[in-house]
Amino acid sequence: MSDTDAIVIDGLSKRFGSKYAVNDLSLTVPRGSVYGFLGRNGAGKTTTIRILMGLLSPTSGTTRVLGFDPEPGPPEMYRRVSYVPEEPHIYEWMDKRWLFGFCDGTHPDWDNALAEELWQRFTLPDGTRFGNLSRGMKGKAMLVVALASRPELLILDDPTSGLDAAVRRDFMHGIIGALDETKVTVFFSTHIISDVERIADHCAIIHDGHLLRQSRVEDLKEQVKSVQLVYEQGAPQTLSVPGALEMVREERDWTVTVDNYPVIAPALENLGADRVIVSDMTLEDIFIACTTETAAQLQRARA
Repeated sequence: MSDTDAIVIDGLSKRFGSKYAVNDLSLTVPRGSVYGFLGRNGAGKTTTIRILMGLLSPTSGTTRVLGFDPEPGPPEMYRRVSYVPEEPHIYEWMDKRWLFGFCDGTHPDWDNALAEELWQRFTLPDGTRFGNLSRGMKGKAMLVVALASRPELLILDDPTSGLDAAVRRDFMHGIIGALDETKVTVFFSTHIISDVERIADHCAIIHDGHLLRQSRVEDLKEQVKSVQLVYEQGAPQTLSVPGALEMVREERDWTVTVDNYPVIAPALENLGADRVIVSDMTLEDIFIACTTETAAQLQRARA
């Protein structure tokens, strides 16, 4: 494992009975990155994260988190890694005073001044018990605890799931502000792709437990493009396009989502179209195109 890597996963598989939740997954998370771990519900994201946190044992393969094997649950790893699960797990009777006191007494790197600053920034109430907070406020409180522990690595498992759009946006703005100050590495699992696009510089897409791709977000956007092939006299009934993930025919054009665009761009000019219009795609549109069953099978075959 390189000193430049926060997480290394190599050939990881986890089977429950006859079903693989994660199947031969390999990926690397660089230190200092904000890494979006993307997949539909049931793709294997939470299973992977629970293995990274030492909460599940893998069926096969290896994982390293800040150089540690997480399966024995090494205390030094837990001191340097903060984890925010999908479901908050702070004692419901605790208010801010009890929570901060508890964390100060149990975590050697607890930064009470940072905790106070983040609590105020997230506009959380001082005297309200955790159990009486809204779901969005509970998520923010969990994030305060995670960041005030001064971790090297922050692992978030779908923390905005179930929140409405306004609360989710507020939560993400809080993360962005906190990251600017703490410079922590973030591994961020979600199926809400617009959240990742706001903050991530790297991402991986998984589908049915398989890795489809991993790269820098900007590199992925350069690789996957929407291409409109316009035929003024009518679009051909069939068309063979190299690297096509999705193809839609209309009367006078084909709209194609293509992979590996810089390489296949010259071939697109030789398909007889009167015009070739290339458009950028959002990360959400790319994710949807990559995770259709046909596209997923194509990408796995190339891997």
